[in-house]
Amino acid sequence: MSRGRVCAGWLAVGLLALAGCGGGAARQTGPIKVGFILPLTGVFAANAQDERDGWNLALKDAGGSVAGRKIQTIYVDDASDPNQGLTDARQLVQTQKVDVLIGPIAANVGLAIRGFVASSGIPTLYPSACSVELATTEKTPNLILTGWTCDQPTLNFGKYVCDTLGYKHLTTVAMDYAFGWQVTGGFVSSYTGAGCRIDKQIWAPFNATDYSPYVSQIPQDTQAVFDLAAGSAAVRFTQAYQAFGLKGKIPLVGGGTLTDYSAMRSESPDSVLGAVTVLQYADGLDTPANNAFVQEYHGATGKYPSYYAESAYATARLLIAALKKLNGDTSDRKALVNAFKTTPFDAPRGPVKIDPATNSPIQNIYIRRVEMVNGALRNVVIDTVKQSPPWGPLPRSRWEVQAAHYGRTG
Repeated sequence: MSRGRVCAGWLAVGLLALAGCGGGAARQTGPIKVGFILPLTGVFAANAQDERDGWNLALKDAGGSVAGRKIQTIYVDDASDPNQGLTDARQLVQTQKVDVLIGPIAANVGLAIRGFVASSGIPTLYPSACSVELATTEKTPNLILTGWTCDQPTLNFGKYVCDTLGYKHLTTVAMDYAFGWQVTGGFVSSYTGAGCRIDKQIWAPFNATDYSPYVSQIPQDTQAVFDLAAGSAAVRFTQAYQAFGLKGKIPLVGGGTLTDYSAMRSESPDSVLGAVTVLQYADGLDTPANNAFVQEYHGATGKYPSYYAESAYATARLLIAALKKLNGDTSDRKALVNAFKTTPFDAPRGPVKIDPATNSPIQNIYIRRVEMVNGALRNVVIDTVKQSPPWGPLPRSRWEVQAAHYGRTG
């Protein structure tokens, strides 16, 4: 090749490089890497499988890619352990170089990795971990709760139990860790604020394998029981409740995870029929969007969807919608986070938008009753609080003060 042709060749390469730089950033073509932290083993393993199923279904519905870039999901197991969750987060961000972080499920793990999320700047979405601190004192700009704040449903439930159901004094039984404190704390605040009385508060260890010692402490003259349990713990509680002869004698109400489908698949109808619970999702919600989701999810998995499945599905929908706004470009983390915050999305649970003051959802809250529908246990909606903010019926300033003092009481 002559010297003139060499110079011409280099000139052409230089012009192409300038076109790629001076005319805007070169288009990204590799996969969009998503790191997903889940408790694939332990008490919440079934919940984690539901999240995987919901997430994968949403990606399938979207064709698995945005702007020609495949969405690649890397799953890791935190075993509901805060230390392991922090290790997982660092590995995904620093070694795997993920573009987005999703998860975890357990509230204590969500709190444990928050500091790393803040310092690394990684765009992060929490479909399930719901610690109120993440929306108040420990809010960070790049972490968004797409599922809920832990007390959002129960802040809307205590007054309903007191006034509408008419249970004027009751006992609470709850898992003894951050999630249990906050869900139960929201309920107690709303319930006593309506003029009703707590007879006793009972706390069960996070990993309790037998609920008999805790159910046996329930006063026989209490008018109702509020329970907060999740995963296999919910099944253990309802089994003990029935074994002690309380089912049918003392009405049972609770946080929505008590009868969520992640647990209810293993429940006996005799132990849960008639239980009234509250959550931002109900598998029996009778709307076109949810009916279509339930049918598709059941067809793909043979199961009715839990809130974990719906929340992961909805989070994937938000991710895809935000990425489409940016034409699949994940290079600008701040732009991606802003797209997450400013993109309302229609989920099977209903319309959802992110409150900019708390980075958490404004959404419908559903009061549900367990009924038998076409031979299957379902959470059927009996009342709806439309478009509740994270602070429920409280003034936001009061909620922020109250949330800072949730803890183990009683």
